[in-house]
Amino acid sequence: TLEKLRQTGESWAGIVAVLASVALVHVAWWLVGDSVVVNGNLVDSDGYGRLVRIERLVETGGWFDASLPRADWPYGGSLHWTRPLDVLLILLALPAAAVVGFTKALFWAGVFVSPLLHGLAAVTVMWAARPLVGRVPSVVAGMLSAVAFGVLGYATIGHADHHVLVGLVSMAAFGFTVRALVRPHRAERQALGAGLVLAFGVWVGTEVQVTAGLCLGMAALKWAVDGEGLAVNRRLALGLVLGLAAALAIERGPGVWGVQYDRLSIVHLTLGALILAFWGLGLGRLGG
Repeated sequence: TLEKLRQTGESWAGIVAVLASVALVHVAWWLVGDSVVVNGNLVDSDGYGRLVRIERLVETGGWFDASLPRADWPYGGSLHWTRPLDVLLILLALPAAAVVGFTKALFWAGVFVSPLLHGLAAVTVMWAARPLVGRVPSVVAGMLSAVAFGVLGYATIGHADHHVLVGLVSMAAFGFTVRALVRPHRAERQALGAGLVLAFGVWVGTEVQVTAGLCLGMAALKWAVDGEGLAVNRRLALGLVLGLAAALAIERGPGVWGVQYDRLSIVHLTLGALILAFWGLGLGRLGG
């Protein structure tokens, strides 16, 4: 019991250290650089496009309607972005909406969403790295993610976009995959979790297919090298398919059969189903 309490205390200390590092970096960046808090603007037009899209969703309730009638007037336009970040921004805006109004609350949610996600992503890096490098080095890894300029390019205040959410999901998928490969006693459950997280990531943005390819490739390489882990590959593919099917139904509804490559569609579910068929049928006679 004392050992568990000690480990819990160390875990929370690591989380606090990582979050403090992220907060320190963002405050320093705000103090020395241009800030939306000073000039009242988001970083780019994508952020405003996102907020306009959310306002239209709230006004019309058209969950499956991705169009923006006032874009490229009088022709109208559409956006390939999906709904998970829209929902997150609405949830962040709701507490302040009763005080300052929904539009202003939504703007400030857009201002701070990326730094908040950056903190969660840094903690997830720590969690994902722990089975590979141990407790203390994993905390260092999480802290170092706070100063990676490739991350800060998307994570600073004013970025009302999905890029840091993509990073957060990718780190979570790597963490589950690593655990599935190095912890045999819980491998299948961790692999299923990895597949579900990857499916959510593809829903957030199709660029997560790169992460999916890396995770699936690591699991396949383990099977190819030592002949073990067929069940892990199957569970990983199963989680991916189940997650994609659920996300597709939620995101597209009546348009579930529409073909689109830069937004979650039947194309991605078909790809996942082929991967599952490969592991479940093509290799079914090779043993588990």
